[in-house]
Amino acid sequence: MTKDCSTRTAVVILNWNKAQLTAECVNSLSTMEGRYDIYVVDNGSERSNREDLLEIIGRRASIVVQQRDIDEAPPPEGDQTSIVLVLLEKNYGYARGNNFALRLAQRLGYRYSLVSNNDIKVTERHVLAELIASLEKDPKAAWAAPRIVGIDDRDQGPYGSFSASDYLFYRGMFYPVYYPLYFCFLRRKEIAKALRLAEQFRDGGLEPAWMPGCFMLLKNNALVVADNFDESTFLYSEEEILAARLRKKDLHLSYVPSVSILHEHDPKERFDLRREYRVMKSKLYFLKTYRRMTSFQIFVAMISHAIWLVLYAPLIARLGRTSQ
Repeated sequence: MTKDCSTRTAVVILNWNKAQLTAECVNSLSTMEGRYDIYVVDNGSERSNREDLLEIIGRRASIVVQQRDIDEAPPPEGDQTSIVLVLLEKNYGYARGNNFALRLAQRLGYRYSLVSNNDIKVTERHVLAELIASLEKDPKAAWAAPRIVGIDDRDQGPYGSFSASDYLFYRGMFYPVYYPLYFCFLRRKEIAKALRLAEQFRDGGLEPAWMPGCFMLLKNNALVVADNFDESTFLYSEEEILAARLRKKDLHLSYVPSVSILHEHDPKERFDLRREYRVMKSKLYFLKTYRRMTSFQIFVAMISHAIWLVLYAPLIARLGRTSQ
């Protein structure tokens, strides 16, 4: 029996060279209550890792879809949760890699898509149902996210608007001036502001500027209107960009703190200059394209943050390791 996908959710997980972690995530997501199918997208992993993925997940998959066949891929059979393995030819990055599965889900008629990192763990079985209920309440709501808790037991997001001044002071060339001022005069005020914002987000009195993308439920018809993820970035800032694209279409974000998931990403990962460069590149693209910053402002922000990356960030990372 071919599924009626209009009442179901397509759960999308992107894999790149982490077959075992992805398999563990599939097992965790399979504990959720609800009607959904799981689409594992291998984003051009190395040969050995893809073979591992085919061994671990391929044998459980109801369908294995090659990239060249995506446009003709049928919906899974039966009413139970199905696993579909999609094999891409190369690493297309986060946005485009997910878009392959999102467009497939939209073509097959799924009502929702749940985009999930492969390092999350489901801690409450009814999380999907709560997120769907939140979106059903508001016709203009396009994206719902639960409370995201890290392995350090701290909340990750939701977030207010990113300021270009961050690339001048907090992570910019004026960091040596900002740092003592922050701890002497601004720290208490900033903490109070953060707590006030968090309370407003929890109470629903304030809509977040953006939310973490590690676990995001999206209305597929809204995604079609917003044209899915912006594929101009390879990695990072996808959530800020998607939030801006949705708001441009008069669509909203819904934060649902009554349910939570665990995000097992290490918040103290080692400083990596290549990763930080990618973060900067995506942030500046966001600021230029969606916040309409001028080329001169972008240039100043880029130089300022580059100084921070080369001079200050390695020193901060070294001091952090020394103090541990």
